[in-house]
Amino acid sequence: MKFLKKATNESGYSLLSVIFTIALITVLGTSMLIMSANVMKTTVNERDDQSIYYIAEAGLVETRAEINALATKAFNDVDAEYQAIEDPEEKEEFLLIKSFEDRFLETARNYIDDYIPNNTPFIKEYEKQFDKNTKAEVTVTSTGGYTYTISSVGIIDNKSRTVSQIMTIAFGHTISTEEITIGDSNPPKNPIFKGCSNGVFNSASTSGSVKIEGDVILKEDSTLNLGGDNYGIEGNVYSFGNLSITNSAPIKGNIFSKLGITISNAPIITGQLYASGPITITGSPNVTGDIVSESDISITRWGTKAKKLIAIGKITRPDPNLIVEQYTPIKQLPQPIGGIKELNDISKLYKDIDCTNLASVEFKPKMPEVTFKPTTTNLPSDTEIIEFSDIKKEININEFNYSKYNSVNIKLPDSDENAVYSLYINKLNMNNRDINISGNGKLKIYVKDTLSLGKIVQNNNSKGKKRNNFETTVYYLNDNKRALELSNWGNCKIEANLYVKNANLTNNGCSVNGNIVVLGKNKVTLEGNNTTNGQILYLPDSDLNASGSVNITGYVIGKNLIGSGNIKISTPSSSDGSGFIDTDIFDKPSTPTTFVVTKYESTTLLLTEEQKEK
Repeated sequence: MKFLKKATNESGYSLLSVIFTIALITVLGTSMLIMSANVMKTTVNERDDQSIYYIAEAGLVETRAEINALATKAFNDVDAEYQAIEDPEEKEEFLLIKSFEDRFLETARNYIDDYIPNNTPFIKEYEKQFDKNTKAEVTVTSTGGYTYTISSVGIIDNKSRTVSQIMTIAFGHTISTEEITIGDSNPPKNPIFKGCSNGVFNSASTSGSVKIEGDVILKEDSTLNLGGDNYGIEGNVYSFGNLSITNSAPIKGNIFSKLGITISNAPIITGQLYASGPITITGSPNVTGDIVSESDISITRWGTKAKKLIAIGKITRPDPNLIVEQYTPIKQLPQPIGGIKELNDISKLYKDIDCTNLASVEFKPKMPEVTFKPTTTNLPSDTEIIEFSDIKKEININEFNYSKYNSVNIKLPDSDENAVYSLYINKLNMNNRDINISGNGKLKIYVKDTLSLGKIVQNNNSKGKKRNNFETTVYYLNDNKRALELSNWGNCKIEANLYVKNANLTNNGCSVNGNIVVLGKNKVTLEGNNTTNGQILYLPDSDLNASGSVNITGYVIGKNLIGSGNIKISTPSSSDGSGFIDTDIFDKPSTPTTFVVTKYESTTLLLTEEQKEK
């Protein structure tokens, strides 16, 4: 019984249970603490990783916005340059030289390349997160053409993450077009010209006396040497090369030079002297206005007179009484009196003046397209009349040789004053003979081989009014370079235009009352008492050699003005005194021209590929 009583005593088990329970709770608690610590650590790592990503993305987005702003600036700058061009024709030339898209892409690439610091990372600092320093290291790398890769490394303490994006500059835009018409929409039936200048040459150097009533344009490095102290130039002188003035003849206008000016004599210059290059004076000119140079002014002799010496560079003068005004390159020089702002482009002369710039390449004669048909018809025949009709507007003749009659009459119909009638002749010999023209319309006389002229006389039309001299043109289209010689023998007088191709022209006292065109590198000589009245004398590749007493009423475009004669060039005037002359052998500057002007508006300028993450 005692044995059984001991076996049922459980007081020790309670202690063991308590100990076991405490141990279990301790193990469980420790495990939970470890698990909590691990969860916390994982949460912090995920938080930091996410933060690094956003920092890296912020660096990428910010850099992308900066690049996009540079592309937008490039677009706006190119557009501003394009819109600043007022002349629609110049706008068209601007885009022909290089398209708007190419200009934009190149400008954008230049701006972005200047922004990239030699392909080395640049730092963008951000606010601390959880008391940790944060930043993004951004690198922009050109991958060729207009494509760039932006890599942004987000950094928190020693942890980092990289994101990247490929960006390509693209010409995202919208366009609209506008038609702009320049010129007279209702031009006159006969084109009219009023020249801006009386003489256009490479240089003018004569031993005789020269008087030019209007402006003179010198296209290249040139010498101005005009004899006669009482003659000279009554207008302005525009030089597009270095200008050397060696004469004492007066110049009553201003003198402008794109390059430099050298004066070795003592001309009286009523206006201003202005040069982009240096001005060197070894003579003693009398200048009423200022002497202005965008470079240096050097005066080596006493006696030079001027209102002021104005220059950006060095000024040297022996006379201390000459007033000096020094300018810096930043300060704008005073503009020429009555002149132009910039003497950079010969075609821009007289841009805002209602006249024709004879130095412009746009001013040129019409090139005739002529086909001589085989014919055996010779004149004279039994009649001294050549008659056209409304149906018969072309006549082909092999040889035109009048010895039987002193004159031949060419009769045009009276019906249409705008009709054109053509006479094709292989050989025309009317030396000391007259050609009388009557009726309405324009007459074109094309000569292929030989030309000899006496008189060409314009008679009355159907309304009893004398025909206009400029309605008849004689084209000498000789390919064998046979010279055309005009002589006053028989009181020569030509009331028509002369158009000479590939031949020298000598005029010894024959009065020409029309326009003269000489094409090719030939020689044009005016001899004796020579009068040409109311014309354009166009010989851009030929020297004008005057050896007599020459009076030209008109506008002269020649290579060089040379000779020993006395030359006077005066401005032509029409019957109403407007200064216009009529001609139909030159292209009409007043013909309306329509230009399509494109306007650009930017939209999306950068196209990007999908973001790539490393």
